[in-house]
Amino acid sequence: MVMVIQTMGAFFAVASFTRILELPRRFLMWYGTAGALCWLVYLNVRDGAGSKILAAFAAGLAVAVFSHLAARLLKAPVTVFLIPGILPLVPGASIYNSVYYMIQDNQPQSSHYLAETLQIAGAIAMAVFLVDSLFHMLRAGKNRRAAREETGEWAAADVNCGANRAPEPRGCGKKQGCDTKLCEQMEKFEKKT
Repeated sequence: MVMVIQTMGAFFAVASFTRILELPRRFLMWYGTAGALCWLVYLNVRDGAGSKILAAFAAGLAVAVFSHLAARLLKAPVTVFLIPGILPLVPGASIYNSVYYMIQDNQPQSSHYLAETLQIAGAIAMAVFLVDSLFHMLRAGKNRRAAREETGEWAAADVNCGANRAPEPRGCGKKQGCDTKLCEQMEKFEKKT
């Protein structure tokens, strides 16, 4: 029951905060859903694994995937959903505790909370980076397939100057539009044989 209340609280907190940021109103439910998803995943992983850093990483992955899918579905930038979605993960309490113990001249506690803050921030950044890279690779693969289907042949970047097309390695350079040294060496070798 506590988890449900906290998840609903995250939904309303993120949805309200987006009004302060003046984000488009038509995505208000999506912002709240991203925040609720983030906090739900965080709570489940933290309670299951007992690690705030692992929980932040898993929640960051979930929000990043959700943001990319929502952006494609709603034809909006990814950051419009990503920034509000990761708001519940911001390690504000750790930052506060780090500064508090620094003022109290308790260096070990201050260092502990500072390290925790940096680890959580790093976990969030790594999760966002991994999902961004994954979606970028998927988009690049989709563009290559579309280029192949459009031209009816292999794209020059995929053929690697004819190396992947074993039956016909000849004429690689000029026909494929490739000017690399490998193609020049292959042409010289073919002339010698």
